[in-house]
Amino acid sequence: MAGLAAVDAAGGEEALRILDRRNDIDLVFTAINMPGNVDGVNLAVRIHRQWPELAIVITSAVVSLRQSSLPERCRFLKKPYNSAEAIKCFRFLLGC
Repeated sequence: MAGLAAVDAAGGEEALRILDRRNDIDLVFTAINMPGNVDGVNLAVRIHRQWPELAIVITSAVVSLRQSSLPERCRFLKKPYNSAEAIKCFRFLLGC
């Protein structure tokens, strides 16, 4: 999509395993509510601690997060969003 490649994960635990194995991921896009024991907020916190250079975009239709409560390279994207909004956010965080 828009010159960006995606890697899917079934949940937060799988996302962390993927990040442990790969060094070619620059941004993580996650929903707050997802299956498993690691929700999107917990995933973002763990990613920020272990890989502070990674950009993170969190989305939800139910919960709203204040940008001031998020780390520098993290953004909240309220659902519903359109693909142009998401791509603009991704490109901003990636610096492209």
